[in-house]
Amino acid sequence: MRVIVIEGHEAHRHPGHPERPERVEWIVERIGYDGVWRRADEELVRRVHDPEYVEKVKRYVGWLDPDTYVSSGTFEVAVRAFTASVMAPENTFILTRPPGHHAGRGRGMGFCIFNNAVGASLRDEKVGILDIDAHHGNGTEELLRENAVYASVHMGAGYPGTGKTSDERRFNMPVFHPLTDDGFVRFLEKAFEFFRKGGVEFVVVSLGFDGLAEDPLTYFSLTPRAFFELGRRLREWSWKAVLEGGYSRRIGEAAEEFVRGLG
Repeated sequence: MRVIVIEGHEAHRHPGHPERPERVEWIVERIGYDGVWRRADEELVRRVHDPEYVEKVKRYVGWLDPDTYVSSGTFEVAVRAFTASVMAPENTFILTRPPGHHAGRGRGMGFCIFNNAVGASLRDEKVGILDIDAHHGNGTEELLRENAVYASVHMGAGYPGTGKTSDERRFNMPVFHPLTDDGFVRFLEKAFEFFRKGGVEFVVVSLGFDGLAEDPLTYFSLTPRAFFELGRRLREWSWKAVLEGGYSRRIGEAAEEFVRGLG
């Protein structure tokens, strides 16, 4: 497996905001990285997002909603992260900033600008998007392509308040109590069975670490060991992972466990 950092991700920042460059630094301190992604292709972004929204982000500095900032460097970084999500080779963990799974066709929200997980699903084969961020990926559900299915474990009582129902293409597991490692493993077992029954050939992981007990924005109670179990179960699949949330310094330890689980 490979770990890729997005060139210039530090340009996306706002003083005091939890979605900050240090998040990537904490991960790199523990697992290092194999390369730096430099290419940025706006046309790829326009395959998923409304052109008017893309232009807005390109020309705007400010707040898209009360949580989601756009700095002078955000657009180039976000396009670069999306491009990496589409074009990076299989079995790569892409340290995408800004995150993406709340971003819909014509809007950013919840710290997210462009939907990197959906970008990673721009493939010919059947894709399963595994969203383990503690917040439901409402943008990913909105943008779900015909070749994809979606599985998510998330706070049932938390932001953004979606992800309460399931169907043949969506397996949602809202949790209303502190999720433990055992509960997380049970979700993984059900999610991968859902993928197998759906004929999934490739897995995209929305890899959020905000389920850790130390995270300031969630009520889950995971330890880094939970992410070892995720990595171990990915061994039999071809996959890509994109970074979503996770706002405590312990995300570096969790990423290390994820990599260790991959073997």
